[in-house]
Amino acid sequence: MSLVKLLSKLELYSESDSHQQVLETGLAVLKKDPLNVNALRQSLVALINLEKYSEAVKLLQKQTKISNDVSLLLEKAYVFYKLNDFNGLQSLIKLHPSAEDSTGFQHILAQYYYRAGKSGDALKIYQKLAKENKLKSEQLDISVNERAVISQLKSQSNGYNDTINPVSQGNPNSYDLLFNDALIKIRDHDFENALNLLKQALAKATVQLAEYDEEERISELTPIQIQIAYVNQLLNRPEEAISLLEGVSSIKDSIFKLIITNNLLSLRDLSDSNPALLYRRLELPNALSVKILNKLTLPQIEILQRNEILLAHQSGKNVSHSAKSHINQFPGSALPSALNTLSKLGNQNLFKYVASNPTDLATSLLAVQLSIDNGNLNNACIILERLAKSDLDNLKRPSVARLLLTVYDKLDRKNSKIELLNQIYSVLIKQQENLDLTYLKFIGFELLAFDETKAKNLFAKLSQYNDVLISAVIEDSSNNNNLTSVDELIAGVDVSDLIKKDIQPLLSSKIKKPSTTVSSAKITKKKAKKARSKPKRLPKDLTQKIDEERWLPLKDRSYYRPKKSKKNMKDTQGGAIDAATEEKFNISARESTPAPAVEQSHGRSHASGSSKKNKKNKKKGRK
Repeated sequence: MSLVKLLSKLELYSESDSHQQVLETGLAVLKKDPLNVNALRQSLVALINLEKYSEAVKLLQKQTKISNDVSLLLEKAYVFYKLNDFNGLQSLIKLHPSAEDSTGFQHILAQYYYRAGKSGDALKIYQKLAKENKLKSEQLDISVNERAVISQLKSQSNGYNDTINPVSQGNPNSYDLLFNDALIKIRDHDFENALNLLKQALAKATVQLAEYDEEERISELTPIQIQIAYVNQLLNRPEEAISLLEGVSSIKDSIFKLIITNNLLSLRDLSDSNPALLYRRLELPNALSVKILNKLTLPQIEILQRNEILLAHQSGKNVSHSAKSHINQFPGSALPSALNTLSKLGNQNLFKYVASNPTDLATSLLAVQLSIDNGNLNNACIILERLAKSDLDNLKRPSVARLLLTVYDKLDRKNSKIELLNQIYSVLIKQQENLDLTYLKFIGFELLAFDETKAKNLFAKLSQYNDVLISAVIEDSSNNNNLTSVDELIAGVDVSDLIKKDIQPLLSSKIKKPSTTVSSAKITKKKAKKARSKPKRLPKDLTQKIDEERWLPLKDRSYYRPKKSKKNMKDTQGGAIDAATEEKFNISARESTPAPAVEQSHGRSHASGSSKKNKKNKKKGRK
């Protein structure tokens, strides 16, 4: 086929979005005409649409004679952006200095910064574009992207970015812009206003996307519904959140499906759940395939992979391989590194390893967490103190210092806490860069109770960030130093004139003058009468007559019959003496004297004892 026909087909396929056919035709053109820059550009576009970024790099390396053409700047930049190749983007700037003036290249560079988690660099580009660009068609994209970067910046913030606001103009008719405004409100903990913005975004998106393809419409509406459910969860409305998530749970998109399943599980009590079952329900590790991860930012990927490794470890799986690959991609991620060490050593050898390797921060913190989970605060305290002594820079880390302060509080070691706060102060007061506002505020307010001067010195380092709470403390301190004396305040007050106007002195009526005489009478305290206890339960038969003698002691009641003692059963070989037995032994006939009268107080009589004479005549029973 001639080159002319191939070029015509290339244009035809590109117009019909037949990406595979465009790629095949473009490669055929390059075989016949290796210097055809347009064919190379069309092939790169096709590979980008097919998400074959590595093949695009190979094609550029193959076509070295024309690959550095300035007309390929945006395509090459986009390929490097999708591959997270920052060095490739930097090489384009060196190769084409005019790239920094290209709005398209600046957009791609800002997107790279956003995806890589370098939100501060991305925000500078978008705010610069917002001030310089006057095209209405681009202003909306800049406004939407700027707000997305701000929301991410606030989520990564160490306290400095709480007051950052967009410089680009808003647009109440854009549901994307309303959605990103809501994300900013969520980061500011303004959940009610965030919910209102999300509902507005959903209403506008439903109307504007009414004529779109169903699959495309669902993919646009689902993120808004998931976010509405999340805000309801934050507002402690679990029923509404579950209802919303279950309504979109049938979606096929892998990313949305993972988020929905994860959020539904988080809304239920999982304290007794089996980690292996959770791992399976989240469809891990398949849910974090490369195809899915390529659509997420690097901070999101780091969090998801870290959680997957932790859950796999709790499920009893070997995480050595996944932990190593994660550490290679995110060297600063501590938990996977510690879990990798734990999987090699085991729980018993972990504490021996930590004792001999106090500089291993990640593993030491994991050992601290295990100690706290087992209720061994002393062991956790020893490990944290080793970390603090091994490297003073660890006192700049909230994960070490704040945790150790909390353990001291639990152990009621006030002196140790004061000593540690002074050490932290000596480290933080010298620090000039990478200050953590939240951490400094915490240490400052902890010091305020022990050393007000040091606390104010720390707050002075943060005065430029216009923190409301810190400003209030500093202003209150300055006001206390300039208080007017009491004599100056009451200098112009005429007390006698106030009394004449029937304004009573500010004396409490409850204050009584002390008595001048001491009573000689002995003061006796009245004993409080014990309250009569009520019966715990009523009798089963309420018709039964109540015993009138129930207040008397048992022995004084008329119906009381004592048990027969062994003494009375002596002459009957243990049997009771009845009338016949008494008559047989003629006990009554042997009594020479009448028995004395006994008072019949309770309807019973007490017989008198026998005389000594009668006792001698008694027959003894058999032994």
